[in-house]
Amino acid sequence: MASVKSANNAKTKSVKPLRAAPRPASASANGVRYLNPYAVRYNAGIAGMPRAAQPQRKKAPPPPVQKNRKKERDYFFIMRRGVCFMMLLLAIVWVAVIAMNYLVIMPQYTSFLVVPDLTPLDDRLDTETGEVDEGGNAIVIPYEDKSIYISFIDPILGALKELVGLEMTDDAGNSMSPFYDSFAPALSGAEEGTGGEETDDGTEEGDEDASTDGTEDEDVVAEASEDDASEDDASGEGTTDDETEGEEGSEGEEGTEGDGTEEGEVVEETGIEFGYVEANTDIDPEAREQDGMGSIASMAFSYAPIVLVVGAVFAIVIIICAFLSLFGRRIFKGFGLMSIIMLLAGLAMFVAGLAAMGNYMGNPSIAEDGTVVSVLDFGQLMNFAFGVFQGAPATALDPAVDVMPLTMVAGYGMLIILVIPVVILLLSIFARKKVPYSIFDK
Repeated sequence: MASVKSANNAKTKSVKPLRAAPRPASASANGVRYLNPYAVRYNAGIAGMPRAAQPQRKKAPPPPVQKNRKKERDYFFIMRRGVCFMMLLLAIVWVAVIAMNYLVIMPQYTSFLVVPDLTPLDDRLDTETGEVDEGGNAIVIPYEDKSIYISFIDPILGALKELVGLEMTDDAGNSMSPFYDSFAPALSGAEEGTGGEETDDGTEEGDEDASTDGTEDEDVVAEASEDDASEDDASGEGTTDDETEGEEGSEGEEGTEGDGTEEGEVVEETGIEFGYVEANTDIDPEAREQDGMGSIASMAFSYAPIVLVVGAVFAIVIIICAFLSLFGRRIFKGFGLMSIIMLLAGLAMFVAGLAAMGNYMGNPSIAEDGTVVSVLDFGQLMNFAFGVFQGAPATALDPAVDVMPLTMVAGYGMLIILVIPVVILLLSIFARKKVPYSIFDK
């Protein structure tokens, strides 16, 4: 029995299953022979087709490479509020200096130019009145500083009157820019030609005599005002005040109010006001012709006030942008550019003041060695800029031995106009802070 079963098992294992004969490939209407027509019939797709029958796919061309493709930044900017607050304060101070000149507030600290009182300290003595107060103490009048402070508003109003044609006069009809009206024609040389025409009486002398006659009357007036300031009152042209500011070469200066006062009454001035000085018309015509900086000085003095007004406008824009930077997330730019414009305005006024100082000192002139001292004397640059810190000499100076100080220097307001834009320019570099986007991943 065992042998029969093993024999049957052997037969069963050796028998192979019968398979159907392969179906011949059928031809389609296109003439393509498919080995598996059912795949085509039941939409088996391209994968079921033979490789030879699959349609060739065209590869899409690669995207064009952008040569100047901007790299995406992984950071963003925010405004540093502390730096913006500092720029806000500095711009306010810059504008406030000009506004305080208009409001006549603290002229000794905000003036454009200063004609310092060079009286030696040894000669600055107090005046005893011979009277005694209620406590039995002698009444003493302290020495009054006779320095003259020139306002920024004077050249601004003068330039607007000259270039735009606006009427800049006060209620009494007096000019509100006497300093500009005096120095502008003196720097351009127009005053010299006008004086020659007025005094030309048909004499046989040359142009030099005519120009000398044209300036003779003004020189006499200047010398008379320097020697005795009370001559104007005696002629009836001045005021009835007994006190004067000791202004050299200035006639009818502002700050002396004599209307409605009785004769002999002393009007005490409790505050410091802006004054002015007259230009020097005693200039050597030959030195003026040889001075190559005369036209530049005249142009700077004429147009610098307008540039200062433009700088004030940009300073106000800085105030607005810096204030808005303290709130919100908006990014403001352009602080550096606007501070550069403010700096250019300050430099223009500095050159204009240097030109006025040169004319007031009698330049252009010809020195003893034959060289021409220009009206823009850059050799006196540092003395002009920092002369306000020197003060009056302790004792009387000898012109033959000592170096005489300048009679016109830059005021504190001029230095503020120059320094503040430089500080704002440096702060503008740190006005924005770079912050990476990775801070949001924490």
